[in-house]
Amino acid sequence: VGDVIDVARNLQFGCNGRISCTCYQDLPVKPFDEVKNKFFLRMQVKNEPGVLAKVASVFGGHKVSIRRVVQKHVQEEAAELVISTEKVKEYHIKDALRELQKMDSISEISSMIREY
Repeated sequence: VGDVIDVARNLQFGCNGRISCTCYQDLPVKPFDEVKNKFFLRMQVKNEPGVLAKVASVFGGHKVSIRRVVQKHVQEEAAELVISTEKVKEYHIKDALRELQKMDSISEISSMIREY
């Protein structure tokens, strides 16, 4: 099996023979805000017309593409939005959430989970 792995490595890196150890190389660490992930978000919002449109507009303004939206636990005055996003850089989602927290129609952003 080791031979097959060696062949696959050689094909991947376009070389013949062994690849030297790369464990001592100083490799740059990508800033976490530049890493792309999908996100799962849960927020409490006012149950009134136009709130979903405002949320979607804020996400769009920060280059966040929505994959799925589910409205749960609808009550007379409040609702819970569960949103999944496409892959996006962390700083875009953080900027969008900061703007959403300032809105009167958003009472709480209760969770933000990275989906790997």
